[in-house]
Amino acid sequence: MSNQQWPPPGEGAGSPWASQDPSWKPQQFAQHEGRAPRQPFGAQQGGPSMPDLEPPKKRVWPWVVGIVAAIAVVLGVLFIQPGAPGPTASVQPPATAHPLPTVTGNALPYEGNGTGVFEVTAHRWTDSGLEIDYRITVDEGIRRFAFFAFDNATRESFLPDNDYLIEASPGSPATGTVHFSMPRAAASFVLTTGSGRAITALPISG
Repeated sequence: MSNQQWPPPGEGAGSPWASQDPSWKPQQFAQHEGRAPRQPFGAQQGGPSMPDLEPPKKRVWPWVVGIVAAIAVVLGVLFIQPGAPGPTASVQPPATAHPLPTVTGNALPYEGNGTGVFEVTAHRWTDSGLEIDYRITVDEGIRRFAFFAFDNATRESFLPDNDYLIEASPGSPATGTVHFSMPRAAASFVLTTGSGRAITALPISG
């Protein structure tokens, strides 16, 4: 086998292989992304991005609004419903007050020999001493009373001119006039039990 030279001998400058066409350019090929070594032939290049694979995010606000609205409805029903009727307090009739007998002068209620009202309807100083008009009421039973008087300044006591013992009962008050021989001065008119124990006293001006 002979060693043939290139270009063949005898083909010099006049040979078409000896000169290059100035307008000739090599063919341009489009650039393609290389295939991964582990990728099978014919498989599609690349894949969807990660965000495309994520499930759509749930919208939370509609659920929250719905729950709040349901709670509001339940509370509204509870507040609107009338409560169970509580025990009604029985209305007690007002206590009947027992009016005191009408008094016209110096008076006090008393107790200690039953109960009632001791009243001085009038008093007069005379040349001989002190005259007192009295009235005694009794709430229950028959009660006996007596009197004495004393000078407020000297504490000297005086008995009625006559032995004086009176009785009173409900509906039958004791009334009358008693006389004391005593000097004129500010004094006290004392109501006592039938045995002489003091019950109460009314002032007498001098």
